Amino acid sequence: MKIQKRSLPNGDILFAVGKNGEPARPIVIAAKNDYEAIAAWLREYADAPKSTQRAYKKEIERLLYWCAKYAERPVSGLTREDLQAYEAWLRSPPQEDIGQPCRRSDPRWRPLRGPLKQESVAYAMRILNNMFAWLVNAGYLQGNPLSLMRNRKRTTQSERALERYLPTTAWRALADFVRDGAGFDDEFEQRRARIMVFGLYYLAARRSELVATRMKDFVHKDSGWWWRVRGKGGKLAEIPVHHALINEIMEYRRVLALPPAPTSADQSFLLRHKNGKPVHASWLYRVFRDICARCADMIEDEMPSESALLRCATPHWLRHTALSHAARRMPIQMVQALGRHSRMETAAIYQHIEGKAFSEAVHGAFGGI
Repeated sequence: MKIQKRSLPNGDILFAVGKNGEPARPIVIAAKNDYEAIAAWLREYADAPKSTQRAYKKEIERLLYWCAKYAERPVSGLTREDLQAYEAWLRSPPQEDIGQPCRRSDPRWRPLRGPLKQESVAYAMRILNNMFAWLVNAGYLQGNPLSLMRNRKRTTQSERALERYLPTTAWRALADFVRDGAGFDDEFEQRRARIMVFGLYYLAARRSELVATRMKDFVHKDSGWWWRVRGKGGKLAEIPVHHALINEIMEYRRVLALPPAPTSADQSFLLRHKNGKPVHASWLYRVFRDICARCADMIEDEMPSESALLRCATPHWLRHTALSHAARRMPIQMVQALGRHSRMETAAIYQHIEGKAFSEAVHGAFGGI
């Protein structure tokens, strides 16, 4: 970790140790001050995506700036009240702490580009909570001042689903990012990323379902293309496939030197490595998070709220996003069938949905995103 000492109002605070940094038990890291302790925590993320490393470092630099200028004490001396004041500063910083992007060594550097919205503040505090908890476990700190944060109202499953989705602006930004193809090594990786992102969305797929999908699972009928999927509890379902995803699959197959349309004889996996082997759900999770983080980096200046949401997003968010979008235009019975929720669907639901109407509803619900 390289933090420009001269960019802080009081750079010496980096190398101090506060009251909370007087360990009551053996310390298991070789840190003599806050700078070394925080650097040890950041090294835990050495194998994380570069965008994650940048985001974590940025939040630490903001905190160090605030400690030096306002708290006048090191990170290891912060109390819960200090961190409440820090949250307030993130939401409403004075103009003197706001500036345009520039190098940390530039005297014009400032930690903020404007007030942070609630999503960005929450993201920042989660990072700091992670750091404080790690430093406590390492024996460097006696306690975590953020562990005293008030527990929010316990949310229901449906409320969590509504919270964990991307608003249309964030979804369009992510869709545009994978379409543009910036930052991918070759056309195969870019096309595969598009299949992953659009597959999660247009199929409202769980990641385990998507990585298990084979080309033969896409079946053409009079009413269009359908996806055969075995979901939770081993239940088999058939879901209409939006024409935008079918077009993506055909372009992807072109890159793979396959005929344009999937066939019932094609046993190959939809998502695969270059050697043809299938990807795992953990791989999909990591790659999806990295794509979202890179997209968040790209849009941070123009769309800070959407950027913060994308940094938190997981593959399951696209399932919630798809179902939320579908609910605006599709009958609830069809939304339940599309989602394949065990508590909402029954065999009777599928039996009473006429295939052509279901297919037309899916195409109409998602439009041309």
